[in-house]
This record gives sequence, structure tokens and C-alpha cells, in this order.
Amino acid sequence: YEVAALRVADFPAVRSERTGAFKEDTYLMSDAWAAARCAQRSALVADLKSDSRLLEELRRDARKAPQLRKLGEAAAELHPRKAGRDLEEVLANRTDRLVEQRLHRLLEEEERSP
Repeated sequence: YEVAALRVADFPAVRSERTGAFKEDTYLMSDAWAAARCAQRSALVADLKSDSRLLEELRRDARKAPQLRKLGEAAAELHPRKAGRDLEEVLANRTDRLVEQRLHRLLEEEERSP
């Protein structure tokens, strides 16, 4: 509830008339808000992923990270062995994860700007 109330100024709170404590309905509404916000965020990320130039730029930036650069070098040294293929898969997964994180950061920056 606290996150929803911080983001939405007039987020409703249903309180008990007797005790003043939040009723379960308040938490159900905040859960529904969070689920809708998550779905919206997923749609926005998917929209960003449709921009192939942006994705390629983010992948290049991610591959410049020292840890991923070393992983790429190790995979190249071990290629074509199974260990090399496994490292290439790990490298691809980590790159995708970093790209996804960067897309979320871009959305957060966009939300903060007026």
C-alpha cells in the first residue's frame, strides 16, 4: 500500500470505522494496482525492445563491462569445445539481463523527467 500511496497522491485507503486500521480491501486494491503497473511496465519494455538500433547499442555497451569482456575472451579461447559453447550461452544470458536492466533504468529516467 505504501508504494501505491507514494506514487498516486489520492490512492484510496479503506479503513475500519472502529479501529482506523486498513481493511483488507485496501491491500487488494494496492495489489491490483501493482499488477497493473507491472503489466504496463512490461509493455513499455517490450516497446523499447522493438527498437533494434537501441538494443544493439545497449548490447555493445553491456559487452564492454570488464566481467563480460573476460567471459567473452574465455569463451573464444575454449571454442568449439562444449565449455566454450556453455560460456557463450552464459555470456548471452548475462548480456540480455544487463540490457533488460538498462531498459528499466531508461523508463525510470523518463518517468522522473518532467
